[in-house]
Amino acid sequence: NKYLDIFQTNKKDSSSFLKPDKLQLKYFPETYVKKILKVKMVRLNFLLKILKKPVFLKIDVQGYELEVLKGTNLKNFDYIYLEGSYAKLYTKQPLIGKIFKYLTEKGFKLNGRFNLTNDNFGKPLQADFLFKNKKNKI
Repeated sequence: NKYLDIFQTNKKDSSSFLKPDKLQLKYFPETYVKKILKVKMVRLNFLLKILKKPVFLKIDVQGYELEVLKGTNLKNFDYIYLEGSYAKLYTKQPLIGKIFKYLTEKGFKLNGRFNLTNDNFGKPLQADFLFKNKKNKI
């Protein structure tokens, strides 16, 4: 639990705790930073007591996915659906390979990739990924 700066961009769905990088601005020029706001961040753990199984966690935090994952007890989740990037769109953004490794080490396996976005040359930029807890019977 702490206060962090969030970079509010002109394109509302691209605001992030991470500043947009050059590549982000190249492919999505409407994501320039309008202003920086200070917001309170809280851990997910306080919600876990009221959730009923199976538990599905969806994360779409514009490059801050790994920090969200590190900030909660993942054994409580049966599925995790998140947006991950193949290219660095935000400063200090971990790419999907690092997120994949982290979740694999925590007992999850990749169950699917969806909504792939490519750059102008056909190279992958980002996609949505579904991970399943290996201990899940569902």
